[in-house]
Amino acid sequence: MPEPELEAPTTPAKSIARFSIGVNVIIQVVLGIFLFGVVNYLSWRTYKRWDLTIGESHTLSERTIAFLESMEKRVRMIVLFTRGTQLTTDVHDLVEEYKRYSGKKLKIEIVDPAREPNRLESIKEQYQLQFANRKDGILIEVEGADGKPRTKFIDEDAFVTLDPSTGRTSAFTGESALTSALLAVGEGRRRVLKLVTGKGGLNLGGKGGTAMDFMVEFARKENAEVQTIDISDPNADFKNTDVLVFVNIKDDLTDDEVRRVRDYWETKRGAMLVLLNPEFHTPKLHALLKEYGIIVRNDRVLEIISGPSPFVGWEVTSVITLNSRVTDQLLWGRNVKFRGQTQSIEIDHLGEEELKGRGIVVEELLQSDDRRFWGETDFLQDPPVFDQKADSRRGPVTGVYAEMGVMQDEKLRVNSSRMVVLGNSTMLDPPWDTASYDLGTSAINWMLNRDELVGISPKQKQWFRLEISNAQSERIFQIIILALPLSVVCFGLFVWSMRRA
Repeated sequence: MPEPELEAPTTPAKSIARFSIGVNVIIQVVLGIFLFGVVNYLSWRTYKRWDLTIGESHTLSERTIAFLESMEKRVRMIVLFTRGTQLTTDVHDLVEEYKRYSGKKLKIEIVDPAREPNRLESIKEQYQLQFANRKDGILIEVEGADGKPRTKFIDEDAFVTLDPSTGRTSAFTGESALTSALLAVGEGRRRVLKLVTGKGGLNLGGKGGTAMDFMVEFARKENAEVQTIDISDPNADFKNTDVLVFVNIKDDLTDDEVRRVRDYWETKRGAMLVLLNPEFHTPKLHALLKEYGIIVRNDRVLEIISGPSPFVGWEVTSVITLNSRVTDQLLWGRNVKFRGQTQSIEIDHLGEEELKGRGIVVEELLQSDDRRFWGETDFLQDPPVFDQKADSRRGPVTGVYAEMGVMQDEKLRVNSSRMVVLGNSTMLDPPWDTASYDLGTSAINWMLNRDELVGISPKQKQWFRLEISNAQSERIFQIIILALPLSVVCFGLFVWSMRRA
């Protein structure tokens, strides 16, 4: 008996099936778009970045991050850098990091002076900028306390440190320059470093390479200026002196000069950087330092370098002490080299209670290696021999810092008087090693009460030269020109043959 034929589906059934398929597809598309949007939103709000560069070149310091997050006033930043250079790339990456942490409080405009000359001219006219020679840079505008905008232009030289021997960039200092400029615009005036003159010892021209070069370099990048002051003048102006700098003093202070310096530091909430030269006798300067718990010893820090003919080594390697408030954690434990002669420094622990009563705290900043160095009082003998009784302890201290008006609350420390004393007059003389430069900038920023800038170290640039032999070059050619294209062709033939089968 023949099987009955099945009836064809009715038209309404087909319509329902198609409608169901359509609804299913629409739901899938909507869900796909929704999930795509949710994933992108979550990744935008909670993404994680990893800086895998050597020295963390794209990572801001904790000080800068805290400053940006606490910034109250709105800032406008106009980036005027010509495209196509490594410096421009570094600067653009840097300002993007600033934008990431400051959010809506920072507005950034990127302008290429070479490709947008009309925009450049309008900016120059609006902000009254004068360029003798066109330079790239960043213009910062912040609303002042009086409601009027304050501006500062940072030229490209402040973003890099050049190696004088090669002319190449040795360090990227953009973070320090930008954060310093933001602070400076808020401060309303440039900070002043005043170098004590009339006491001999320092070549003010800096042509021979002295600490003057360091201070000029610091001032150029940190919104400061360097001036000189003759403290022997009864009318010497200490009013706008942010840091009083003593370097390589050969002639001792007079009683009147001691009185003026004491009055500046104690009553005007001043700051002093003292780089001692152990070759010259300055008892009154040493007596002034002792009033604040700093004892300068009449010795030389040295070591005996062994060999067929042992000799005295005057170059001292000192370590930045842990928990130092002058520096950031990144500098703790770093080595700093002293060229020339160095004398040791002690803290007056016997008068510690009296110092605390006056609100003065003195702490170690630099200490030499106790396995190699000692403070030799009879340094003219040949050869010097360590004497447990006469000489200072092994690993003598070569740098200290003092603070008067210390408060327990860190927020109230900004009005304290600050001082850094080093037992060597050449530490800031060029050429600077990384640790010396970082210590010098951190110490001066600390004395300027710019605690936000302490620990912002330059990002070191490392140059590598890749040596390739002729055989290696030939192998690279074969891989790129022959092997890779041939592998693609073979894969294509394999896919084609599989589809035909």
